[in-house]
Amino acid sequence: MRSSVTVAVFAGLGLSLLCGCGRAPVPGQNAGTVTTFSLGSAHFTPFTTRPTARQLYDTAVHLYDSFHSVALSRESTSLGVFDPYGKGDWTVPTPARDKVEYRLVQPDKFVQVTVIQGRKGVAVANGKQSLFYRPWNNTYKRTRFLPEQVWQHMGLLRGHLTDVELLPDTRMGGAEVYALRMRAEQAIPKMGGTFKYANTLYLGKSDLLPRKLVEIYERPPADNGRHVPPSIGTTVFHGVNANANLPASLFIAEPPDDAKPY
Repeated sequence: MRSSVTVAVFAGLGLSLLCGCGRAPVPGQNAGTVTTFSLGSAHFTPFTTRPTARQLYDTAVHLYDSFHSVALSRESTSLGVFDPYGKGDWTVPTPARDKVEYRLVQPDKFVQVTVIQGRKGVAVANGKQSLFYRPWNNTYKRTRFLPEQVWQHMGLLRGHLTDVELLPDTRMGGAEVYALRMRAEQAIPKMGGTFKYANTLYLGKSDLLPRKLVEIYERPPADNGRHVPPSIGTTVFHGVNANANLPASLFIAEPPDDAKPY
């Protein structure tokens, strides 16, 4: 499940907005917060009649693929087990929470500022180099990675899709929304069997931008036959701006001058 991956990747990373003469800018410090929903120059004509689930899904895929940039703010809570194959005794679901500011310019510039258990962390790439930064001990690590696609951050499932279903419409934050449920399965024999995914994505009727995402991720039984409870995550989008004008200063992939590698 994407929220679990986010927790795994960024756990332990930290960012404090440090200031001081002679220091290079801190990566991610100017990300800010997105509080509006806007398509910008992206084009979407709202449906005049209620769409089918497949029409809604295909339209959202096409729309998200058309974005050349995106800025979003979201907050997620999850409940999952992090001993999926029963190698230890810890099988009680564990809660987690994270806040994310994500900025992307296609194809390879992005910054993600993540807050996990009160700590902030930054991952940034500018098309030439990338960086993780941990200000709690002022250290950094250079690593090669590619940004996730827009549709991944917006909650769509693609690949191994088995079913899409249109649930009853509802309202969120004063907006009318569609509720699209997507299911997918992926067989990974080396990891114990078939993994199942069920995402319910709430999309604004006027813009198809996400307002909320509920994810359920089911693992196959553990190696010892023990059933592993599903991981459940809920993401609330506070704002999404498509085709936003994002300055190059956001994508600083250099650590502060006195930072040390780890």
